[in-house]
Amino acid sequence: MELNKNSNSAMEIEENSNRMNLKNLMSSGIAKTILKNKKLLFLFISITISFSCNKENGDNNTEPIEPYGEQGLVLIEKIAEECERYVNTYLDQYLTQSNNVNINDLIHKIKVIEEVDEVSTNDDNSVIRIRLKNGACFNHLIFRADDERLMTEDIENIYQQLLDENNQLKNVELNSAESNYTAPTVRKALILAPYHYNNLEHDFSFLPPDRLNNLTVYLKSVGYDVVPFINNGVTIDRLRGDYLKQFGVIYIATHGGQSFQSLSGKNTSMFFLATSIVFNGNISSYDDIDNLALGKIDGKLRLFVSEKWISKNLNSLPNSLVYIDACWSAKGELKNLFLGNGAGVYVGWINKYPIPIANEIVINVFYKLSKGMEFDEVYSGPLWSLITPAYSFDVGGYFHYKRDPNTPFYLTKEEEDEEEDSEIQFKDTYFANTKWNINLVGNAVGNELIKTVWSINGPFDQKRMIEFTQNSMLFTDNYDIDHPYDILYLIAPLNQKITIVNKGEIIVSFTRDVSTWYQPEDQTYYLSDILSSYEYTFKMESANSQFLSGLLNGYTSWNEVGDYHMYASFNGTCTGTRIR
Repeated sequence: MELNKNSNSAMEIEENSNRMNLKNLMSSGIAKTILKNKKLLFLFISITISFSCNKENGDNNTEPIEPYGEQGLVLIEKIAEECERYVNTYLDQYLTQSNNVNINDLIHKIKVIEEVDEVSTNDDNSVIRIRLKNGACFNHLIFRADDERLMTEDIENIYQQLLDENNQLKNVELNSAESNYTAPTVRKALILAPYHYNNLEHDFSFLPPDRLNNLTVYLKSVGYDVVPFINNGVTIDRLRGDYLKQFGVIYIATHGGQSFQSLSGKNTSMFFLATSIVFNGNISSYDDIDNLALGKIDGKLRLFVSEKWISKNLNSLPNSLVYIDACWSAKGELKNLFLGNGAGVYVGWINKYPIPIANEIVINVFYKLSKGMEFDEVYSGPLWSLITPAYSFDVGGYFHYKRDPNTPFYLTKEEEDEEEDSEIQFKDTYFANTKWNINLVGNAVGNELIKTVWSINGPFDQKRMIEFTQNSMLFTDNYDIDHPYDILYLIAPLNQKITIVNKGEIIVSFTRDVSTWYQPEDQTYYLSDILSSYEYTFKMESANSQFLSGLLNGYTSWNEVGDYHMYASFNGTCTGTRIR
């Protein structure tokens, strides 16, 4: 009742006010003129009504755009495209006339874009941080390792020297054992390459297929189990400490940047690494948006993770070799976070760099380490004195550091050959003389240059048959093509390594270089040039078990007659039913 009384009282006050305004208006000369002219009177009334409606309802006509909702992402994409055009113009000028280019001109051009609220850069002007009026925040990397313009004349000369040295790499004699040395205590290696373009002709691809194969072979040759994830397989969870800490070698090749603005809107001083994850706007699904950021790479908005995200639950690393192939990965605190949590050595970059030189460096380093060179000895040649400093436009700045400078660090030592239980022979295991139908379920990530029977990117569900003899394994693939009667049988000559863990578990790691295919329909054989590396871990409960279970990790680079190329990594689980 009291509410209605107050409401009526307010209405009376407003009516009295309106009467007073009208009285004042009518007494004015303007009102007399309007009343004499009917057209002006009609126009006056129309404007008054329109103004009154807009004043009452104007705030309700335009709904605010959610920062990371569907419309918000469209807005970010649009503004990011405009930014990219301005940045490209700036870079063209910067790399030709560095002293005459003002970063403030670039900032101003972006700031006057409609819907942009704030624009700033980090300390070395390598990242632009952009906040929109609706609260959304994203970052633009001014310099990226896949930018061909970073191949300056200085860097091109070093690149050619690296190519020459890599083409002449010869076997290195293993050094004699030293009484005091360190090495990774776990022989398990992780490779993360979210921007692996699967194209041998793409010089600016992070760790292209041939280099990925080389790195895998070098690590496996000294007993490391290699777990590669490329492209969409590089998730934010695989860049978290509680996942990384299980590996003795951690190699990550991606984009990086310093002092990003996070999804939550905070300006940070932290280093960030790019994942392959395309941001879908569902911000509620992430538990720590202060340590996640947005950046546009390859035309899509990607998630970046901070050094704090990476270091979460990182301790304690098994004296790991950590190698972060990303611009500015050795400039901030990331190196200290790894070294402080048990890494034996750390390798990265203090500045920006072009991908081709990084691809040659990593192959050079891991080849020598796999042949028994000590860490410091790898970097003792004259070539490395050229790579370490930054060159024109601050390109370069290769960084390598050992936690204990006075103690030798090895990837492997001659006397460290992997231990196997000499009491158990393969013929004595549960697996000898057994035959299994295997079902593989998992995810494949890769690329194919012509259409084939597989969906290379996405889930797979495949059948295989595996037979264990007295000392080896026979491996057969069965694929349904277009018709039930059209089946291909793959018989792969294997170069394999079988490690006996106990009588109920074995690890089978094998490679294949050439495979023979037989097609029953036309009764023809043909060869495929395949470079593959796979690891199966099989487990059985007892010698009489009718079932087994296991895990699969693998990588394939496949070249075939008819210009067919396929590159893919496979990760999944396998279950088996005994048929003999």
